[in-house]
Amino acid sequence: MGIFLGIASQKGGVGKTTMAVNIGYSLVRRGWRVLLVDADLQGGLGFSLNEKAKDCYGLFDILMNPGWEQSIAQFPIRTCMNQMELITRGTRENLDKVLSDMDGTWSSHARMKICRSAIESLGHDVIIFDTSSGISKVGMSVCAAMDMILVPEHPGPLCIRSLPQMLRMLASAKHQGGNAKPDIAGFVFSMTDAYDQVSLEDQRQFRELLPQELVFNTVVPKHSDVMEATRIGVPVGMLDQQPGGPALAFDQLSAELEPKLGLGSRGQYGRNY
Repeated sequence: MGIFLGIASQKGGVGKTTMAVNIGYSLVRRGWRVLLVDADLQGGLGFSLNEKAKDCYGLFDILMNPGWEQSIAQFPIRTCMNQMELITRGTRENLDKVLSDMDGTWSSHARMKICRSAIESLGHDVIIFDTSSGISKVGMSVCAAMDMILVPEHPGPLCIRSLPQMLRMLASAKHQGGNAKPDIAGFVFSMTDAYDQVSLEDQRQFRELLPQELVFNTVVPKHSDVMEATRIGVPVGMLDQQPGGPALAFDQLSAELEPKLGLGSRGQYGRNY
């Protein structure tokens, strides 16, 4: 049974899609079969990894067309790694239907459960959903179908002030799911500047507001390598034969994440070094 991890945030620009790509890559290197699912209306995850993503059927096509989940095996497409596949956002036609569906019936919890069951049948160890930013019906429905939620935060006054609202959103997703899921995997600081004293102080204050286990020790730095990797459509760890700080940070983050997801020390396929 695969573990469903949603990556969610209240605002854009915190590195959510970058987090999904690079955690996925690190988990693959640690031996796990990973499926990335683009649940963001903007489709950033698909565009980051495969130039053909805009023409592929994907998540919103399945949600808008009951019965399509029976053909789920046809939806994953290849990425730059053999053990990491991608289900795209979907076609423009069905995206337009999603945007015009004010009642959001396509994103009901019942539809998401059916979609989750179909995706689970593909047999991946970890399924990572990149969700839409903010609090919306689509975001809530996706989060309610997850096992765990990881929240990237850019250090600053806003992340501290918005924390209660983010916690309420996660509690609402748990209520919508009607069970004990999703759990909070934790908050992780992203796009940080190690030399910015104000940022460091914001991180300290944020950590004081939550139990220690809810904030990851790993801090992901802001770095030109991350932007370059995104530009050419690969995880940052694939830029050089000897990856630098950002790639190592994502590896450390994945090592912290493994036990939270209930994964062992290595995947069933062995390490892919």
